[in-house]
Amino acid sequence: MIQNANPYFPEVPFRLLVKGDVISGILCVPRGAKGIVILVNGIGESRRTLPLQFIASTLQKAEIATLAVDLLTEEELMSADSCSNDDLLVDRLLSVIHWVWESDQTTGLPIGLFGADRGAAVVLQTGCRLGEEFKAIVAFGENYDLDFRELHMIKAPTLLIVPSSDGAPGEPAHHVFRELCCIKKMEVIPETSFLYNHERASEIIAPLSTCWFHAHLCHVEAACV
Repeated sequence: MIQNANPYFPEVPFRLLVKGDVISGILCVPRGAKGIVILVNGIGESRRTLPLQFIASTLQKAEIATLAVDLLTEEELMSADSCSNDDLLVDRLLSVIHWVWESDQTTGLPIGLFGADRGAAVVLQTGCRLGEEFKAIVAFGENYDLDFRELHMIKAPTLLIVPSSDGAPGEPAHHVFRELCCIKKMEVIPETSFLYNHERASEIIAPLSTCWFHAHLCHVEAACV
């Protein structure tokens, strides 16, 4: 069963002013952290959802810092225009990344990105923008609303975790995987008509993600890669 939060590491509220709007999040930096993962949930879902907390907790126990962020303000969640503005979301994620580079709490840590559902498309688009600045990307989802022609610009090793009700990935996931020119892997979770917010999903996603980040973000040998 999913636990609410990791009791072993202190969490610090994160707030960043971006062009007049406040982006909120939760930062946790375990002692001896070897890297940091920025987690982007499905747009319109809070960073405090249990699946994202469980994934963050698993990463923290593996000595990986986490920053779970909401890319929309509470007011914007009520606006369909804001929720569908990918350029806005990518720009805000880029601002968060620059904060991670410059903050005394996280400077020098290699950066990885995790995105779920709509957040998966956002982290992939951000990966296209910055290329080699990231060390690893994990994207969970089955439908990717993005420009497939830019995916060759992603340089970071990328893991796609794809839910499937029949054991086979859908065409959007196949298309993304074909266009990626970096180190890549696809994990299909079979018999999963359940959504990301189901606890069984996060209990599968968390170890797969941690293994990928260990290998490519922290350069720790991992048998699952």
